[in-house]
Amino acid sequence: MNKSFPKDGFPWEYNSIRSVMNEYWITTTEAAQISGYHRDHIRRLIRIEEIDARKWGRDWMVSRESLLAYLEKIGERCARRGPKKTENNLP
Repeated sequence: MNKSFPKDGFPWEYNSIRSVMNEYWITTTEAAQISGYHRDHIRRLIRIEEIDARKWGRDWMVSRESLLAYLEKIGERCARRGPKKTENNLP
């Protein structure tokens, strides 16, 4: 049985699996763009297991969900600190 491929070269099953993967896994470059961190800092977060990641071939793929959870956790931690007091903003 010969299956025909669409013009883009991939069967629709592959494209749908690929789109689902893109919803959950992003590259370190994409993670850096979302977070505003440098790619090296994203790699550090992977090493110290602050965010979930998997190595596929030679590339690291970051779990979008774990990155967003980390950013939310860090945001809450930073919000508690508040602005630093200086001589200019004393009452």
